Amino acid sequence: MSSPHYETILTSLEHGVMTITMNRPERLNAWTYQMGAELQHAIEHGNDDANVDVFVLTGAGRGFCAGADIKDLFKNQADAGDDGSNERPARDWVGLVRGGQADDCCSQRRRCWCGADANSALRLHHGQP
Repeated sequence: MSSPHYETILTSLEHGVMTITMNRPERLNAWTYQMGAELQHAIEHGNDDANVDVFVLTGAGRGFCAGADIKDLFKNQADAGDDGSNERPARDWVGLVRGGQADDCCSQRRRCWCGADANSALRLHHGQP
């Protein structure tokens, strides 16, 4: 399965490990709507790939993720004529990574656990820690 091209994240697959790197180091990898959509697509893409056993989420440069990019958020709201009063549905990121199954994690194939390492990468592992 070929890897799609993204603008705000990088993906790689090696030995069953899909690494997703938030790639906006000049903004400390601050989250944008585009990044959220790309992350969702990459995780769905990984869930559909039988070669993916583990997801690793990390950030490029010196920061994992500074949080929301407020400048981008306000620009998108202004461009859309949104005054911020419209509620947006929250995404169930855990459910997305779990493949939509409440009793499984990462996929329907295996169970997993997650934890953060010294490099601030979120790792989702299949099986026992």
